[in-house]
Amino acid sequence: MASTRKHRVSGQFLHNQRNFCFLVDNPPGIPYIQRCAKNRPPSSRGLGHLPFTEATGIRIPLGVYFGKRKWFATSFSFVKEEQIVPVLMYWGDDEFALDAAVHRSISTTVDAAWVSFNYEKIVADKAEAVIAGLNQAMTPPFGTGKRLVWLADAQIFSQSNDLLLAELERSLPQIPETGVLLFTTNSKPDGRSKITKLIQKHAVVQEFMAISAWKGAEIAQQVRRVAGEMQVALTAEALELLSIAVGNNSRQLQTELTKLQIFAAGRSQPLTAEEVGNLVAVTTQNSLQLAEALRRGEVARSLDLIGALLERNEPALKIVATLVGQFRTWLWVKAAIEGGAADEEIAKEADIGNPKRLYFLRKDLQGLTAHQLGLAFRELLTLEFALKQGQDATMALQTMAIRVCQLLNS
Repeated sequence: MASTRKHRVSGQFLHNQRNFCFLVDNPPGIPYIQRCAKNRPPSSRGLGHLPFTEATGIRIPLGVYFGKRKWFATSFSFVKEEQIVPVLMYWGDDEFALDAAVHRSISTTVDAAWVSFNYEKIVADKAEAVIAGLNQAMTPPFGTGKRLVWLADAQIFSQSNDLLLAELERSLPQIPETGVLLFTTNSKPDGRSKITKLIQKHAVVQEFMAISAWKGAEIAQQVRRVAGEMQVALTAEALELLSIAVGNNSRQLQTELTKLQIFAAGRSQPLTAEEVGNLVAVTTQNSLQLAEALRRGEVARSLDLIGALLERNEPALKIVATLVGQFRTWLWVKAAIEGGAADEEIAKEADIGNPKRLYFLRKDLQGLTAHQLGLAFRELLTLEFALKQGQDATMALQTMAIRVCQLLNS
């Protein structure tokens, strides 16, 4: 009768299958399979086994029929060592999260003792730089570990270059297991480009887009996830307060959670909202609230918010970018409403991911016309140009706020 003992293999318990049992402590450190004693072939450690299978690295006993060999290969696929993908593509406007992912890839790929030999960063703004990176990725590494070539700020995903496309087609499938080629870009790759399609075919693609500032639920989910990764326990109220404090700024989230992690070291109870408030600079002023105050024509409130944002060292161009994005959405929606477009068409044209948001936008824009929003939008573009020309941020923002409020109140 077949044995029913359990044996541990790579952290998993497996039952014997018929007359086969599973042994772990092989001297070379590799799991192997052996028949039970009553049915053992003459030499179970050498002559009685086939060579290691390519798929699993596990010896299969002689006399096992073809179907059982297939069962061995599929049942022990977890034994195979994890492979490092030779081509990676990271893209997105969340620079902090993207850079963190890049440095994780470097630390897990390149031996720290051989970094100066096996790691290279190339600014891939030209086709020649990409070709140089391909050649580097094909070069075997020195010493131990693997070689990683980082093609930063790649501009090839929106270009049409037949010579570069041919070189990529030739080189990408040939990158050895000892090399990793990493593409990064802050803009979304053009899905219509042949170069983009080719790289996506061979690469593992990861997106690092910052969460929109108005998506409070997704921001709270990100705060909860990162806090869990850093093992910082927070109450529900503390989590909500931290979400308000950091918004969609992943760099600030990491900084604040590191501070809270040090404070809560050796503590089992979760941090309360009061403790988080004492350690984290929590403010409810943000650029979206400034946009709302401008839309309602509240001059005093707008000027107060501008002062609070600048006091927090919020970059003026970042404030303007948020205002431009919000007013652009309002202008598109109001113009489409006045044109009699359907909600689905409005959501598509205004790039609104959730069509249900249109209900609230309609209520917000009551009493305003597309012409008024268009004039306000022009003021914001004028402000952006003035700031890029070096005009004083405080004076420029305050002047813009007064003009926009006057336009929307008229």
